[in-house]
Amino acid sequence: MAFLGKEDLKDILCKENIILDDNDTCCYEKDNLKQASYELKLGKEVYLTDNKKQVKTILTDKKDVITINPGQFALLLTEETVNMPGNLLGFISIKASEKLKGLINVSGFHVDPGFKGKLLFSVYNASPSKIQLTKGSPYFLIWFSEIRTPLEKEDLYSSKNHQGQNTIESKYITPLINGEMASPHVLLKKINSQKDFINRLLWIAGIITTISIGITIKIWSDSDTFKKDMKWD
Repeated sequence: MAFLGKEDLKDILCKENIILDDNDTCCYEKDNLKQASYELKLGKEVYLTDNKKQVKTILTDKKDVITINPGQFALLLTEETVNMPGNLLGFISIKASEKLKGLINVSGFHVDPGFKGKLLFSVYNASPSKIQLTKGSPYFLIWFSEIRTPLEKEDLYSSKNHQGQNTIESKYITPLINGEMASPHVLLKKINSQKDFINRLLWIAGIITTISIGITIKIWSDSDTFKKDMKWD
């Protein structure tokens, strides 16, 4: 299995109409071509698990920014459509610069021959800090490996689940809506919250205990004095 290098990619990305815009026109950009990969951009649709309205975020401006909070998941759709020929297999990932911030790709890692559509990345912010992404900026990488024997038409990717994908469908959002994110960050916040609650209870209990002891001593003292006065009489 051989991966295509920079010069090979220059020749085929537009010749084979592999990188397309919404009008099915080649949108290959020279600056996005790296040593043996091509950079894909963040598109206009995003879903964030802590969105209070539980709806997709639509980015309209080129410089629109989204924030993935610590311990949260997000669905990210690429700007480009990837049109895989029958003799190539794609491998995808997030750029190292974003991985080092704590952004983890938890979705698929390859693109089948015959697939055509925008790529959907499911990501998780494993860091303690917020991660911001800008519409139209390149965050994803795709490598192309040549298949020794090109697949026949009937063997190409044809699943209705993703073929022609150009939006984030509700079937991918629904599982992220149902229930609270059981992430380490969320769990830590809950633990700290419980600690504060327990500390308040202990503080209140301490005050009540101190007052109770004081009252008990006072009652005992008054009772002892009363007894002595009775004996004196």
